[in-house]
Amino acid sequence: MPMGEDTFFKKENSTKLIVFIHGINGDPVGTWTNYRTRFFWPEELKLVEDNQPDDALALLSAREAAEDRAVQKTAQTRFAKAQVYELKLDYPNALKYYETAVRLDPGNANYLNQTGLILDTLGQYGKAIGYFEKALASDLKTFGPEHPDVATDWINLGGAWHSKGDYGKAIEYYQKARAVFQKANLPHYLNIVEGGLKKAREAQAAREAGNP
Repeated sequence: MPMGEDTFFKKENSTKLIVFIHGINGDPVGTWTNYRTRFFWPEELKLVEDNQPDDALALLSAREAAEDRAVQKTAQTRFAKAQVYELKLDYPNALKYYETAVRLDPGNANYLNQTGLILDTLGQYGKAIGYFEKALASDLKTFGPEHPDVATDWINLGGAWHSKGDYGKAIEYYQKARAVFQKANLPHYLNIVEGGLKKAREAQAAREAGNP
């Protein structure tokens, strides 16, 4: 997937991020900040906002060394470090710390989804799909199949399958997400999903017509 095409959408009353991998629509900068500030401590957040990611990483490393070994807190630190590395476009280190956060807190759907997204950015679509499927399983268990957070997971899966070139599966997952947003009366997100469906259908039609 070409870099710079990720588009992020923050849902109201939710701890999750809607992510449209193919840049269908939206403001990636503002919503990126809105989502990720939940995982920073104030000192690190100010450094990130002041465009000092290296100083933020230094503080996080110190916190990482000094904090107690409570798993959730340790996982949060690793996740925050991954976010700063992602901000710096250092995707290998971002992946390293996202994966560490997942190992420490394997049921956290936010961590699973973000790890999947960075893998998708790196072109590792099969591995990305594995993480998205785990996030989906976690959210289905927590919320049931008609919750917008579950629709987010389906969108992530749809985007990854699109990246992998299986447009039929992409369409399947986008349709699942569309049904949830229709029932929840979320027209903004419904319009965005329709855009994803259109892109996947166009790609599928082009392939069937012999145009890669």
